[in-house]
Amino acid sequence: MLEVECRGLDHADALGLIAIGNRLRCISNWLVVAMQKLRHPHPEHGGGKQLVRVYGPRVKFERGPSLAFNVYDWKGEKVAPALVQKLADRQAISLTCGFLRNIWFADKYEADRSAVLEQASDGGGEVGIHVVNASLGFLSNFEDAYKLWAFVAKFLDADFVEKERWRYTALNQKTVE
Repeated sequence: MLEVECRGLDHADALGLIAIGNRLRCISNWLVVAMQKLRHPHPEHGGGKQLVRVYGPRVKFERGPSLAFNVYDWKGEKVAPALVQKLADRQAISLTCGFLRNIWFADKYEADRSAVLEQASDGGGEVGIHVVNASLGFLSNFEDAYKLWAFVAKFLDADFVEKERWRYTALNQKTVE
C-alpha cells in the first residue's frame, strides 16, 4: 500500500506567516519595480514608452501579493489581456483577466480618464479597465516572479505576438485571438 504524506502546509506553518508574508512582499515589490523598468528600446519603435502599466500601489509595505497590469506594444496600444493570458498559458504561467472598477484619478491625470476607461464586457454599462492579474501564493518564489517578468519582456520584440500566432497556427492548424 502506497502512503502519500503532504508536509507543505506543516513547513509553511513552521516558517511562520509573518516570514512568508515578508517574503511575498519583497518578491511582489521586486516584480512591480522590474515590470516598470521595461521600456521599448528603439526610437522608431516607440523608444522609451513603457511596456507595462501596473495598477494599484507601487512599492509599499502594505502591497499584497497580487499584481494588476497591462502590456502595451511599441505603438502604445494595449495588448488584449486575454491574448496575454493565452500566451502565458503556453509558457506554464498562470494569469487571469480582470476588470478594475471604481478607479480614482488624481487631478493631474483627469484628462487621461476618458482615454483609459473602457466599458465592461458584461453589458452592464460600468466603466473601468480590463487587466491581466498575477497572484503570488505562499509557495511562490523569486524564480516564479522572474519567469513572469521574462515572459512579459518578450513583448519588447515588436513581432512577438505575430510570431506566436504563426507558431500556434502551424502547430495546431487554427488561430489564436
